[in-house]
Amino acid sequence: ALFQRFSIVVVTAVIGLIAILWSIAIASLVFGRLSVLVAAVPLVVMVISTSDVVHLATAYRLALGRGLGRTDAILKVMSEVGGACLLTSVTTFVGFISLMAIPAPSTRHLALAAAVGVASALLLAVTLAPIAFSLLPPLPIQQSSRLVRMSNGFMETVVSWCRRISLDYSWAVVALCGLLFVASLVSLPRMHVDIDYARRFRGQHPLRTSMEFFNSKLSGSTSVEVFL
Repeated sequence: ALFQRFSIVVVTAVIGLIAILWSIAIASLVFGRLSVLVAAVPLVVMVISTSDVVHLATAYRLALGRGLGRTDAILKVMSEVGGACLLTSVTTFVGFISLMAIPAPSTRHLALAAAVGVASALLLAVTLAPIAFSLLPPLPIQQSSRLVRMSNGFMETVVSWCRRISLDYSWAVVALCGLLFVASLVSLPRMHVDIDYARRFRGQHPLRTSMEFFNSKLSGSTSVEVFL
């Protein structure tokens, strides 16, 4: 709806699906069996790949609107927007790969798969998207769609409002951020993480009833031996 081309959806889906396959495959080769947390990787990778393609396609359409040819527009987009996509993907990659230091197998599975997926999405976006732009018909320059006008108007309003607030009340904004930071530090020791997973299931769930049985019948025991 934004670009008035279904081909952009297809390109985004192809890039995202290939990146997902690469991420799951490499994590499987490294760890063998994967934990359930890896199920969140496809959504993360698809969001990253979609944002990269949307940025590239938007800049490509704007370059065409300024009168550039297809080849010149693609080169300009890759030189200007490609670096921004690289920086955002690098920060996301570092954030995920740093989780590999946590000595928990499930977290390490998620970290590696997500990091590989983010890197793969970037690599595919900056290679396949320009190829698709050069082969497919040019994107429409006129933004006559009502959805496009509404989305652009909303974003311009939000950005201008934030810019006006931050410039006119700069010290107040800095002070507010400082107060929020201090409040977060004060509230941090009060954070409670519930590790009783059994209570997250319904009352008659087999897992919960089994846990309650062992807790009531074997309270105080440190080990359970099962003989077959």
